Amino acid sequence: MNSDKLYDDTIDTRLRERLKEARRVPSGNPWFERRVMAALPDRKQRRGAVLRAAVYLGAVLLVAAGWVAGGVWFLSNELTLTSLAVVCSIPLTTMFSGAVVAAPALKRLFR
Repeated sequence: MNSDKLYDDTIDTRLRERLKEARRVPSGNPWFERRVMAALPDRKQRRGAVLRAAVYLGAVLLVAAGWVAGGVWFLSNELTLTSLAVVCSIPLTTMFSGAVVAAPALKRLFR
């Protein structure tokens, strides 16, 4: 068994050396590198995208919590002018929030 291990190690070593010799090495092309690096977004933009996604997620959670809280409040109180105002303000807030988020996205989509 020990001789098999030694045999495998020598074959692996030879194969590794042959693959290193035969591999293709890219030539240095500064024009290509500059062009690729220029096309990458800045690191600050990546952080901004994560922050923007977190704010959107927070807004969605806040609107969902408003729907749940308003529904619970409406079910626990009798039908009054205040309860109707609460029930009507929740969908209006949702539509307004959706419009604020969707308007820039639609603008970018149809440009």
